[in-house]
Amino acid sequence: MQSNIYSHKLIKLFSSIKFFISTNFYKFEHNHVFTEEEGWMLFRIAAIAEACGWSLLITGIIIERYIFHGNQ
Repeated sequence: MQSNIYSHKLIKLFSSIKFFISTNFYKFEHNHVFTEEEGWMLFRIAAIAEACGWSLLITGIIIERYIFHGNQ
């Protein structure tokens, strides 16, 4: 009985969170904060930054493993 009450409250909580997110996302999408060109430019910048970050991470791991191996 007790778990049924908690599950009902949990379902109500999730549904209210879903409603809050969906209404705010709808408002944000229809504000047209960025033009299509600006949106794609931000996407490209983020993609390039992510690629650079992954490259730096992989390079750091390789340098640490093979070049500075055993260097205390």
